[in-house]
Amino acid sequence: METLASLVDKLTIVNIKCFMMVDVHGDKSLTDKERLDAADKVRTLNSQRNELVKELDQFLFDAVNGNVEIKSNVVKMYKGGGSG
Repeated sequence: METLASLVDKLTIVNIKCFMMVDVHGDKSLTDKERLDAADKVRTLNSQRNELVKELDQFLFDAVNGNVEIKSNVVKMYKGGGSG
């Protein structure tokens, strides 16, 4: 079963891939075939993103209606200088 965090994580990854592929598609130094391949990948990634948004919407709908529990077991660890 997916969690809120796993859905957001997947959506973030797909968004990053999509943004990067849009940049590739716009690269004028590539061949037409390479740019068409990039456009196909952008369409696929957009489709994946839309599906993930639907899953996220459904998860939140279920959570609001009490059908899914959103857990908050988080341990935050920060690197950095300083004492204390």
